[in-house]
Amino acid sequence: MNESLKKLKLRKYIIATIILVLLFFVIGLIAILKPSIKNIKISKVLTNTKTLSASVIDGVQDEITSNNYDEIKYTIEINKDSSDTAVITGTLSNNENKYARFKEIKDSVVSADGKTITVTTTRNRINIVLIVENAPNGVTFKPNFTINSEDSSNSKINVDIVTITGKSVEGIVRDENGTTFKGIELILKDNSGEVKRTYTKNNGEYVFSLGDVQNYQIALAEEKYKLVRFEDETTDPNRKVMNVVIKEVEPFKLSVRKTISKLDLTVNGDEKTYNYDDEIKVVKAIKNAKTIEGSIYYNIYIKNEGEVGGTLTVLKDVLPDGMSFDESKNPGWTKEGKNLFYTVLEDKQIDAFGKETARLVLDIVKTKEAKTYINSAIASGENYKYVAYYLNNNLYKEEYVIEDETIDNINPNVENFGGWYTDRNYTNKYDFSKGVNKDTILFGKIENNKYNVTFIDRNPNNNQETVLDVKEVEEGSNVDLVDHPDYNGYTFKCFKIYDECY
Repeated sequence: MNESLKKLKLRKYIIATIILVLLFFVIGLIAILKPSIKNIKISKVLTNTKTLSASVIDGVQDEITSNNYDEIKYTIEINKDSSDTAVITGTLSNNENKYARFKEIKDSVVSADGKTITVTTTRNRINIVLIVENAPNGVTFKPNFTINSEDSSNSKINVDIVTITGKSVEGIVRDENGTTFKGIELILKDNSGEVKRTYTKNNGEYVFSLGDVQNYQIALAEEKYKLVRFEDETTDPNRKVMNVVIKEVEPFKLSVRKTISKLDLTVNGDEKTYNYDDEIKVVKAIKNAKTIEGSIYYNIYIKNEGEVGGTLTVLKDVLPDGMSFDESKNPGWTKEGKNLFYTVLEDKQIDAFGKETARLVLDIVKTKEAKTYINSAIASGENYKYVAYYLNNNLYKEEYVIEDETIDNINPNVENFGGWYTDRNYTNKYDFSKGVNKDTILFGKIENNKYNVTFIDRNPNNNQETVLDVKEVEEGSNVDLVDHPDYNGYTFKCFKIYDECY
């Protein structure tokens, strides 16, 4: 009996020892895996309420300054030693990236399409900004944020869902056959004029967030296409669906028609004049001619058959054998070999269905036999488009380029240059891979990455305000606090920004 009891006690001791060892092992493993960067949190989710109405779940909603586009700012506080380095990575889904992109901030690397951002920082607070452009009603944003350091694995940062609740208008741009068009530029206008622009995506889709815009209209900013009609397919009053049906216009195309208006003919010294109503061909029967001479008067009609304007670069006629050219009878014409050029119409802009006329007189070289005189006029032209670059509201460069040729992405070598846009509000960046198909004005954007922080003291005895200091700070950087005055009976608590203590 005593032997059995001893065995039972020994078994219980062994089991207890194993459990204790396992417990210490688990506690040790947790201590090893526990990251040194902890308590990572989003302290605020701020949304721009000037043109974007957003719903933030379990977060704080506030207003930030609009930079002509909608912004969602994520303020991330990092609980770590000041010398430690943290790496924060943000990623957008494909659907989120259709309407939003990360804005480059200090110590960050942003992908070309703005879909990802990586920030390497020693700061304890950073602001990551999401630029939202023309997101329709109901679209949600919840970027994937992670943080790591040299001695910790990735940790996920939980952020709230932001839902776009403002009204929008969207649709597809297509032709009568259902073919959709990529890269068509559209303008949103209200009673005061242009509000913003956008381009259609690969499948012809476009979206405008309306914000405060009430009475609006959509216009086509293209010369190669014209509007046929709008098709309203709206089912949700907050998300209007307006398809745009367009048609390709006839391109710039010159036609030339040469007619005879008059014939001065001298046969055997007998001079006669014949007037015609723009005849294409004239036949005169001549008998017993010993000498023939005279002059033929031509009208040359140039017409643009296209629905867009262009430039007439050359109007040329060819001098036939047996005829001569007298410059005194032909003002505006010059002769080079057998070619005749009408310089009056060189580089002449001809509007859609526009017409121009030139007149030419050629002399018949004195001869003894009747001949056939045939010559032709040739008009050639190019569709030139005007391109202007504006920087700081001043003309930086202008040029004319042939239609469908690309233009250079000029770098003006100015600090914080943010690229060239097609509108003054900087809502649409110009695509330099596309050929120019209309007169184009580009606006250079200069990013404002520095801000002035003003420290103000308000005397509690008389409420008089005094500026203590003004500091210039880079966007996303921390600012050092200034010394504060002391007042009898009062204890300094903090500097406030929008009722928040710092």
